[in-house]
Amino acid sequence: MEDQPKNTLEIGTVLHEKWVILEFIGSGGMGEIYRAHQIQLKRDEALKLFSRELLFRNFGDGNNEKELETLLERFRIEVQTMAQIRHPNVVQIYDSGSCTVQQDSESLSVQYIAMEFVPGGTLRSTMSEEGFYPEEELAKEWLKDYYLPILEGLRTLHDSGIVHRDLKPENILLDGGVPKIADFGICRSYHSKPVTNSLDMKGTLAYMPPEQFYDFKRADQRADIYSLGKILFEALEGRKGGKIIPFRRVGLKDPAGPFFKDLDRIIQWCTSEEKKERPKSVDELQNALVEVVNRTATTRVNTAQRVIRPKFVVPAMILIVITVLVGLWQGLDGEWIYRLRSDHAHDISVPSKQGQSGSLQVQDGSILHLIQGGELVLPTSITNEAEKKIEIDPFYMTETQITNHQYVDFLNGELHRIKVEGSVVKGNGQIWLLLGEVIKGYEPIVFRDGKFHVNKPPHAACPVLRVTGHGAASYARFHGMRLPTKGEWFLAATMGAVESPFAGGAAKPEGQSEETKDLFSLPLMFLKPNALGLKGLNEDIAEWATQETGSEKGKGTEYVVMGEKTKGQEKEIPSALVRQPWEAIERVGFRCVLDIPKVTENRTQNDVS
Repeated sequence: MEDQPKNTLEIGTVLHEKWVILEFIGSGGMGEIYRAHQIQLKRDEALKLFSRELLFRNFGDGNNEKELETLLERFRIEVQTMAQIRHPNVVQIYDSGSCTVQQDSESLSVQYIAMEFVPGGTLRSTMSEEGFYPEEELAKEWLKDYYLPILEGLRTLHDSGIVHRDLKPENILLDGGVPKIADFGICRSYHSKPVTNSLDMKGTLAYMPPEQFYDFKRADQRADIYSLGKILFEALEGRKGGKIIPFRRVGLKDPAGPFFKDLDRIIQWCTSEEKKERPKSVDELQNALVEVVNRTATTRVNTAQRVIRPKFVVPAMILIVITVLVGLWQGLDGEWIYRLRSDHAHDISVPSKQGQSGSLQVQDGSILHLIQGGELVLPTSITNEAEKKIEIDPFYMTETQITNHQYVDFLNGELHRIKVEGSVVKGNGQIWLLLGEVIKGYEPIVFRDGKFHVNKPPHAACPVLRVTGHGAASYARFHGMRLPTKGEWFLAATMGAVESPFAGGAAKPEGQSEETKDLFSLPLMFLKPNALGLKGLNEDIAEWATQETGSEKGKGTEYVVMGEKTKGQEKEIPSALVRQPWEAIERVGFRCVLDIPKVTENRTQNDVS
């Protein structure tokens, strides 16, 4: 068996003097996708890389060079068209161009597209395995929150002459609770020049209309409508109950009630095997859906009006207002405030019971995951005394430790506060970082020509080490975050562990010497996430946290190192050791947390993204 070709770009590569490559996301027919940090704008973007050579890797047989060139040219035109689209439900394209990269001592000419990076999940996460049927209210909420906004985005694409041709739940990303149509790898304009069927990418069989499979260039906007019908069917019937047979019309099993009967009619209308029998446009489909939702809602209102006699309406409203005020007065610091806080936090991606994404991205490019709080018993290894029961509020935590690249970016943004004395980096008179080799052969950060640099590109995505508690806290404050408390850190570390820290149990990347074969010199994206989506937590690297202290002079804050282990100590129970905030420790890094903002604040704490 031939070896799989390696990725074109290595982690840490600086492309076109604009982007630092942070993570390889995946590859498809049209090329490779990376997560990259845009240096000037200080934000993460999705970078799609494609070239004649990459196309040959997937489709070349030596006889279709002309068709491949046509395919590349067509894709360039589509990118130009997509870049003009501005819609909240369509992933934004920021930039495109070409450059030359080195691969195996050879120069490779590549085209690239820089797109909006969406850190949340996909539409799939909002769809139950069992389906919404027969829960009418859940189905309506899903239609309003997700499906109808998708139609809005698709209408914009169609109005611009673009047919997506691969709509499926996995190609609709969630930015908090906002769905965004993505993955335009096989989109085309109505009048694009076709290539041979052997090179035209097909799509996904389960959501593909018959005409797209048999004759790709016949796939117009009604092909997307067919896919939307399959998605709606799957949302209602679920994956377990509703098997999707390729190229066939689908419908609900024995739909009960006017609402689901109307939806069944719409599903069958959209998934007709003859495209001329489907809705002619997204507008036609959307109007039909809105009518169904509004009609059933109106029916319920009219029914309620017949039951409540008019003379009781005013007293009933007064009673409701009094009940609400009494409830608010009695629960100012309890259930009521918690609900208000949750409702407000919903706007910043707090997941609801319907499975909304619990992830967000902040200013430094970090992805944060929601950690649900609760009651927690801290063991003696954490309290250094007796076991202690505490209550943890929900919070966000960065997916990985802060990287060398992120910390260098922070240092260069604070140069006016920094003084470098030999290997000691001081900010505001406090020690922030210790430069030099962490171990033999591994010197991640250097100070040269008046600026800080990541010494070698592959180390850009490795965790920053020998940063002090002061240096970690200063970074967090700079980006509107803070260090976790030891209770928060322990909660996140114990809610889900991984058998192997490497993604898929993979071996460590080639190119590392025996001296540097360690997790702290490994790019963080190679690590396997725990049950909360956090990587590298309670593994080979200890992390800074804080704890409150009480004294005669009042309350204060102490810095603790979480997860630091002695030889022979088991990983399952991390420790918490009080350390001085000016200490720079070899195997200690940090990650940040973000509070869920409260509605009582004039300005939310999350105003950093």
